[in-house]
Amino acid sequence: MRKKYLSALLFGALLFASAGTFTSCNDYDDDINNLNQRVDQIASDLADLETKVNALGCVESIEFSDGKLIVHTPNGDVSAAMPECTGIKE
Repeated sequence: MRKKYLSALLFGALLFASAGTFTSCNDYDDDINNLNQRVDQIASDLADLETKVNALGCVESIEFSDGKLIVHTPNGDVSAAMPECTGIKE
């Protein structure tokens, strides 16, 4: 009698495990492809932003020499400006 219960219990456990295995094997390919597409889009957007930022001609360095403010850009452009100081009394 005890063997009968034990074999029924083992059979039930096997049946439960196999049913859980078969029902939990979902197809996640669509989800993975969707995430990959989103990552690719983000990488593309980041590359576009980097290109646009580099094209802006940001300031590479600033120096102050002989009363002039000299600005160097990555494009090789150099701009010089003489700042106006008002309200300073000597």
